[in-house]
Amino acid sequence: MFEVLSVMVVLVFIVVLIGVIASIVSHGKHGNAAENSRRQTLQQQQRLFQEEQFRQQQEQVRLLEEQARMHHQMFEEQNRINQQMDHFH
Repeated sequence: MFEVLSVMVVLVFIVVLIGVIASIVSHGKHGNAAENSRRQTLQQQQRLFQEEQFRQQQEQVRLLEEQARMHHQMFEEQNRINQQMDHFH
């Protein structure tokens, strides 16, 4: 009788131990999944930020090119005006 009881206690202990270990392993996997999800979110945010930075840089280049064209047109216009003024003198 005592042996059966001790075997039952040992079996219950083993089952509980397996349950605890399974819970810890499961928690670890969920922790890793949460960490991976967080890392993916950060990577996605970083990628979006870099894409936005690149878009803004492209816009700056476009504006600088437009500004350069306007300066060139102003320079050409000023040269034309100067040449006309020279003809009058």
